[in-house]
Amino acid sequence: MSFMGLPALVVAAVGAIAAGAVLLLYLLRSIPRPQPVSNVDFWLKAAEAAKPSWLFSTRIPVFAMLLTLLVALLTVLLAGDPSADSGLEGTTVVVLDAGRSMGARHGGGRRIDRAVELLEQLVGRATVTGEVAVIRAGVRPSVLVPLTSSPRELGRALERTRPMIDDGDSDLDAAVRLAAGLAARFDEPRRIVVVSDRRPEADGVPFELVSVGDAGETLAIVTFGARRDPVALGEYLVLCEVEAFTRHPARARLIIRDLDVVVFEEDIELEPGERVTYTASGSTRLEGELSARLEDVQVEGTRDALAADDVAFATVPPLSSTRVLLVTQGNRYLETALGLDPTVELEQVTPAELAARRFDAASFRQFQVVVYDRCLPDQLLPHPGVMMIDPPADPGDLRFGRVLEQPRLTSMATDHPVLESVDLGGTALERGRVLLAGPEDRVLVRSERHALSLARETPGERRIVLGFDPAASDLVRRPAFPLLMHNAVVWLAHDQAPPHSSSMPGTILTLPAGVVTAPGGEDREVRAGIYSSTDTAGIYEVNRHPRAISAVELAGPIDAAPVQPARRGPSGLPPLAFFVGLLLLAVMTTEWVLLHRGRI
Repeated sequence: MSFMGLPALVVAAVGAIAAGAVLLLYLLRSIPRPQPVSNVDFWLKAAEAAKPSWLFSTRIPVFAMLLTLLVALLTVLLAGDPSADSGLEGTTVVVLDAGRSMGARHGGGRRIDRAVELLEQLVGRATVTGEVAVIRAGVRPSVLVPLTSSPRELGRALERTRPMIDDGDSDLDAAVRLAAGLAARFDEPRRIVVVSDRRPEADGVPFELVSVGDAGETLAIVTFGARRDPVALGEYLVLCEVEAFTRHPARARLIIRDLDVVVFEEDIELEPGERVTYTASGSTRLEGELSARLEDVQVEGTRDALAADDVAFATVPPLSSTRVLLVTQGNRYLETALGLDPTVELEQVTPAELAARRFDAASFRQFQVVVYDRCLPDQLLPHPGVMMIDPPADPGDLRFGRVLEQPRLTSMATDHPVLESVDLGGTALERGRVLLAGPEDRVLVRSERHALSLARETPGERRIVLGFDPAASDLVRRPAFPLLMHNAVVWLAHDQAPPHSSSMPGTILTLPAGVVTAPGGEDREVRAGIYSSTDTAGIYEVNRHPRAISAVELAGPIDAAPVQPARRGPSGLPPLAFFVGLLLLAVMTTEWVLLHRGRI
């Protein structure tokens, strides 16, 4: 026998006090003794003589007292919430999954609600003869409740946990290892119980899994990103992909906003398993704070199981300029492509002017990018971003091969940022010089097996080399040429915007010092240089600059997990407290009936 509401000693003590109080009340009860009399005077004298002395009542209704005593003891027993099992001995460490998938709807509630119910039943038994600790498995594991034997403390902590679901996947393996380290400090018996919708892969750590959740259908945003439009001043491009992880058709309204301004709005309808891409554009010179939301989501025959994948966030960097130094004898195509780029501040010099001005390393670095067009200085100053177009000589760390006449471009590294959205197919070159790639070089353009363009990235330095002259080809008359030069400048300046302009939940934000404002509006001053409380998706203001935390890359199907029924008692019967309550009600009813029929 164990008690889930009160410790056994407390139940025994309260029961003894209740029994003593009932006995005392019956001893103090004044009950006259019946006395036959022949007239009123004798009756009055008999009534006076029949008064019992204090604490010496010789006629106590024993049956009534026993019923009252039984009612009192059953009330105390019911408050103790008895259980037929013997409880869990020793130390129990419970790992509660609080990842984004635990927000999926399960029956009448969410998976996390079901998990907390199972956990409450488990810790109620475990606190009888041992202590319990609860570890929250979120993006980063944390100790929710240290070792305690108080059910009330556990209950309050679990109630606070219900809405606390991270927008990222939980690190369940790390949480299990943390639980193992906590349990190892104590003697046997000890156990680790994991309450989750998936099985951890914690090798070598024995644990018991209590699974929650079932399969569901969801309409999710799986891709959301934004970048500046290189050919339109102040504009940006938005990419959003929506996928139906359903067995039935789904529909919703997709709305993309920049702060409060709607830049895209459309009713969408997807077939089961269908994935659709949507594009939009907007305009701002400042930093854009974008959000995409699926509203009024409807899935035929059921409902959307997960709300966390219906929203995504992204940011657009502010429109900024890059200082570029162009060293050339004259190239109107190159000058035009760079001069008309709204993000470029161009300064042009000839090789002779470059030598005459006697740039030192400090003044040379005032430019973020240096472009050498068919020329190289006698002494190449170090610079973090250099582009060489058809260099006439070996710069010292680059080897040349033979010259190809009218080479045909056969392959391009379109996944490299320099060639993103650049179509070089069918470009007719007059000549090209073969470049011998080193281990740190990435070949951008090939003619058969020969490299005609290289990109090199080493710590603190980036370099692009074109082994051909664009002016001696039809490339300069194509839209690809200004886009190629723009991408090259952005990549060399180390300022390229990522395809997905957001970070995953749990990302550590680094800043020298300052204030970080969370999506809920809470300000936190950062002095240590890092901010790690990014478990919630949204726009974070880092020293007044927005950073997007979004979980779109985690979107996927709502998997099924076996549901373990709640343990209600031996053989699946209701709790013992249920039968105690029924017995208490029956005894009270019996006492009332007997009292009013004059039997007690």
